[in-house]
Amino acid sequence: MFGHDGRIVTKVYQWAGTYYYFDPNTYLRVDNDYRQSQWGDWYMFGPDGRIVTGLKEWYGSYYYFDPTTYLKVTNKWIDNKYFGPAGQQAISRFERLDNKYYYFDANGAVLNIHDQFKNIDNHTYYFGADGACYTSQFLNKDGKQYYFDNDGIMLTDQEKIIDGKFYHFNVNGEAIQVNDPSEI
Repeated sequence: MFGHDGRIVTKVYQWAGTYYYFDPNTYLRVDNDYRQSQWGDWYMFGPDGRIVTGLKEWYGSYYYFDPTTYLKVTNKWIDNKYFGPAGQQAISRFERLDNKYYYFDANGAVLNIHDQFKNIDNHTYYFGADGACYTSQFLNKDGKQYYFDNDGIMLTDQEKIIDGKFYHFNVNGEAIQVNDPSEI
C-alpha cells in the first residue's frame, strides 16, 4: 500500500472507509491478527485485513470490539454478555463481578434466573433478584434457613460454626441452630 505521498505505509492506515494494518517489516497487509498501532492502542484486523468491530472469535474465545473506538472491550456487559479483564467473553462458568458471583450459560449470557435455587454440577446455589448467587450468607425462604459458602454452594449434611454459633445443615440444606453439638 502506498500513501497519498507515494511512500509505503506501515501500521494502521485509513483507506476506502475503514482501517488496515501494514507490517512495518514486510510492508504486507496483516490479516486475522491483533496488532499495536503507532499511537500505542491495540486493534484486531479480520480475514480481509479490515479493522474489526463487534463480536469476534479468535483462538477459541470471543471478544467484543467497540464500533466507535475499535478497541477491545474489557470488564463490561454488552447484550447481556460479560467480557472480562482480558476481554474474553465469559462462557459456562461463574465469574466474580463487583464482589458478586454470576453464572454464565453456554452462550456467555448471565443465567436468567432470579429468586430461586439452581443445581449446577451437583451443587445447589441460590440466585437472588439481581441474578447473583448468594455467597457467605444465610437465606430465609419459606420459613426455612439455608447457608451458602464463599463459592455460593449451599451447605448440606454437615455442621459449621458461623458467627460464633453452631449450626447443623440437613441433607436438604435446612439450617438448625444448635446450642450444644451433642444435641444432633
